[in-house]
Amino acid sequence: VAPAPGESAATAVRRVLHDWSPEGAPLRLFLVPDGPDRAPDGSGAAPGGPDGPQEVLAVVLEHTACDGQSLARIVEELGAAYAAAGHTADEPSPTDVAAELDAYREAVLLQLDAEDRAGSPAALAYWGDRLRAVRERAAVSPQQPARPAAAASGALPSGSAERRIPAPETGTSFPQLLDACRAAATVLHGKAHVLPLGYPWGGRPPGAAPVLGCFLNTVVFPTATGTTPAAPEETAGAWWDDLDHAAAPFDTVVHAARTAGSAWTGRLDGLLTVDDARRRPALRLGGVPGRELHIDGRPVRGPFAVSVTQGPELALRMVWDRAVHSDGTAEDAFAALTDAL
Repeated sequence: VAPAPGESAATAVRRVLHDWSPEGAPLRLFLVPDGPDRAPDGSGAAPGGPDGPQEVLAVVLEHTACDGQSLARIVEELGAAYAAAGHTADEPSPTDVAAELDAYREAVLLQLDAEDRAGSPAALAYWGDRLRAVRERAAVSPQQPARPAAAASGALPSGSAERRIPAPETGTSFPQLLDACRAAATVLHGKAHVLPLGYPWGGRPPGAAPVLGCFLNTVVFPTATGTTPAAPEETAGAWWDDLDHAAAPFDTVVHAARTAGSAWTGRLDGLLTVDDARRRPALRLGGVPGRELHIDGRPVRGPFAVSVTQGPELALRMVWDRAVHSDGTAEDAFAALTDAL
């Protein structure tokens, strides 16, 4: 990708992603030169590497291939292919290709069977009872008039905040992160609401090979704002029960909730994703380690979204749609989230 005059590497990446065509490969790589006057995050002068100019490599995946296991395999094989380039790099053999396709086909059939079983009457009754009181709030919040003005002034459509905090040796449990998101949602929407918070969950069905690509579903967690669980085990117990029914397709769950009397339309008030960086190798090309960076300003697929990276530290990041939440309120919500952790 050749940046336009004065265009940062981050802006160039956003531009090519904006023009993404859904017809095509599920994995795409974009390489953007990062000159001495360009910062990877678009925020000023680049730090400058010890060996001269740097480049930004964007590894972009469709949602069908974006789980941690797939990313680990991509990073590992990309590094190995780079090391072998010009020496022993060869195309995969027809036998290897056929074996991979057979494994993928088997994984798809196993997943279809799992989803068919997950749509049982008992599962639908569970979700109907679980989500009966849910109703999204962001859709009826006063709309911030900032989006047209932001576009005119060159501001980005989404805001962001991030912080790193010490990570427990055993890691931070998913229920703890759900409770932290509840604290943020309380700041955003006030008390006494039951909001739908979604998180991706999935992988490969039992017995499937470790194929590239996974089967993601969005699981809904009813978040009661303004409340403090009696004990951490309360959130954990409800979450484990949800996971027993997590394979039920999202649209089926929405239908079950509405049949049970919920006014929920299927929109989510927030999203939570967790990435365990301890389970994947760092990208190294030619012996040079890469460093991960965030590209700000992409559209948000929800009023707010929290991403957590588990590593030597707990890296917390929240982005929000400026057409729904003001920067000040969202930053206060992020502070409540970090304080909860």
